[in-house]
Formats: sequence, structure tokens, C-alpha cells
Amino acid sequence: MHAVLQRLGRLMRQHRAARRKPSTSMVAALFVVMACLLVLGINGWRSISARQQQLAETKTSASNLARAVSQHANDTLRVADTTLISIVQQVEADGLDADRSQSMHQFLMRLTQEIPLLDKLTIMDSQGRWLVNSQQ
Repeated sequence: MHAVLQRLGRLMRQHRAARRKPSTSMVAALFVVMACLLVLGINGWRSISARQQQLAETKTSASNLARAVSQHANDTLRVADTTLISIVQQVEADGLDADRSQSMHQFLMRLTQEIPLLDKLTIMDSQGRWLVNSQQ
């Protein structure tokens, strides 16, 4: 009886060992799943990396555009300020009577030709009447 029990114990151990050993199809399926997960992980990492790079480039472009627009606005205001100062100085120096209006007209025309940002310049009196302008 003891021999039968030993043999039965040996058979049970062999049976458990055989059950624990994975089959070839199970190993192949596990390999395919792991390979798919690896490919998905690499693609996900590349997508996230590309998105981060694109966001960084977009941020740099937006910053450069904001800086350029700001610089353009500052330059435009500086041109307008300088133009107004020169017109005021010219009017204060020469006056704006009828004899001087033609020379002032020529001065305003020259300013609008030299400065492309300016379309038209007009000098008005305190009541809002046009005294002289840069148009012909």
C-alpha cells in the first residue's frame, strides 16, 4: 500500500508540473500581446514627444509674433510723434498765414511721400476748419 501511495504521489506531482508548464500556443499568444503592447507604447511615446515639440515651436512662434507686433506699434507711434513734433515746430517757426500756406502744403506733401505709414496730413484751426493739407 505504501508503494501505491508513493506512486500516486509521484503521479500527482508530475500532473501538477505538467499543468504549470505553459503550452507553446500560450507562449506564442503572450509574445504577440507583449509585442503589440510594445509597439503601442513606442507609438504613444512618439506621438506625445511630437506634440510637445509642436507646442514648444508654436509657443516660440507666438512669442516672436507678439514681439514683432509690439515693435511695429512702437515704431508707428514714434513716427507719428516725430512727424507731429516737426509739423508743430514748422508752424511755430514760420506761422500759418496765407503766404506760408503753400510752403506748409509742400512740407506736408514731402512728409507723406517720405513716410509710407502716413496717408494724409491736415492742419486745422481751433474751430476744426482745414487750413492746409498734404493732398494736391
